Amino acid sequence: MVTLCSNCSSIGSRRQNAALRHFIAYCAYETHVNYPQDAKSRAGFGDKFNKHLQSVLEKVVLDCTGRVGQIHVSTKVLETAKSNGSKMEKIPMTRAGHTALEVELKQLKSVERPAIIQAIAEAREHGDLSENAEYHSAREKQSFIEGRIKEIEGILSLADVIDPTTLSGAVKFGATVTVVDEDTDEEKTWQIVGEHEANIENGLLNVKSPIARALIGKEEGDSVEVRTPGGEKAYEILSIVYK
Repeated sequence: MVTLCSNCSSIGSRRQNAALRHFIAYCAYETHVNYPQDAKSRAGFGDKFNKHLQSVLEKVVLDCTGRVGQIHVSTKVLETAKSNGSKMEKIPMTRAGHTALEVELKQLKSVERPAIIQAIAEAREHGDLSENAEYHSAREKQSFIEGRIKEIEGILSLADVIDPTTLSGAVKFGATVTVVDEDTDEEKTWQIVGEHEANIENGLLNVKSPIARALIGKEEGDSVEVRTPGGEKAYEILSIVYK
């Protein structure tokens, strides 16, 4: 989708280029465009969009390296914008999951971003950047931090926060479900949550997982069968709670 100029020396080392590609990939992934549907509005849209994205990404290069670099935006960017422009689906999540992402975003912006900028500034003072391992390490960490910030901002912008306490009845998103393994009599409790807050070790079950899909729509006392990597599993639903 996006390539740096072929003359790597105009931007920096190959390692810097790799970090920039990683960062730019996140930026491009989170770039959403409302592609015009009528022919009149579409006229010239491609060139305008590519030029705008090119200027934005060249600024990223300048901010990351302190040097001017050329960015080439391929026509695939436009095609992606065209195909995805009207497919912005909301992302369901619980209030707790939404709050956790907000806390992480605040930490990244107010603590980790300033810290890595300071680390880069200190590493610059050590001389030749091409042989400066601390500098390149700090750059890579910066690209990860900026990428994660973009990712979280994108998720939060599409978040559909659901309060489980307002729900009831059969298993649905937000439900806390206790089941018993019909073969081993082992009980397990999961809350069905969004994919960005799921953590099976903490009992947070991804709504898109096979187990969650099997449970949704079922009532207390129902049995469900789930195909897992370890084979078929059968569970009986003991309780459904919304809290």
